[in-house]
Amino acid sequence: MANITKIKAYADSRLNALPYIRRDASLLRGRIDRPSSPFIENWESEAINAAIWASTDPVTNPNSVGVDSGYIRFRMHLVANETGRLRSQARYRVTPNLYDAGNTIPKQFNMQWEMKLTDLTNFDVSACFFGLMPGVGDTRASQNIVGFGLDEAVAGVVNLTTVTDNGGSEEENVGPWGGLTLTDWNTYGIHVGSLRIDFSLNGVIWSGMSHRDTADLPDDLMYLQWYVDSEAGAGPTYCDIGVVECWYSDEV
Repeated sequence: MANITKIKAYADSRLNALPYIRRDASLLRGRIDRPSSPFIENWESEAINAAIWASTDPVTNPNSVGVDSGYIRFRMHLVANETGRLRSQARYRVTPNLYDAGNTIPKQFNMQWEMKLTDLTNFDVSACFFGLMPGVGDTRASQNIVGFGLDEAVAGVVNLTTVTDNGGSEEENVGPWGGLTLTDWNTYGIHVGSLRIDFSLNGVIWSGMSHRDTADLPDDLMYLQWYVDSEAGAGPTYCDIGVVECWYSDEV
């Protein structure tokens, strides 16, 4: 009997040592909610990977990856009346109006990147756009877009604006952004959830900038895109892009 007791105690100890495998709905939900791996680009190879990015050069200066004050970044360098573009080769599902249809698991698409703009008055603010666009040649004037644009206020002051457009039905919000300096490095974020799109700056979601009118929220497969355009007769203009990330998360 003593041996049997010892054997049972040993068996119980081994069972207790096994990891607990969760089979509840939260684990299943987590697996379904992330159909693809998170993406991150930190430019450490100091080169543009054509399998990941489509890079459209300005006429004078090709787009490049380099070091600025010890920080690796992607740069678009424009002179007068030029354009430049960085676009992901992959597309991402951006569907705020479908996430509440009752037949999908609620989730959120997140895009975040670091960016610095130089010589703001040399940008053509009507065309520049940073965020999500379905067409390979889209600009600020295109439809079905989500992201940040530029707005030129009184006396040539350039402000940051948020834009969503769904088939020409558009919502646009211009600051205030709490002392934001566009010529400094800042972290920009787009968060597409159920029936809404939120925007963040330097890790803080600005509730006053959230877009919740479903008529203005496009449902589409979109590229990550940065498009810049310089004014005729303008001097040098720079758009520097640091670390880029995108991922899906549970709706909270």
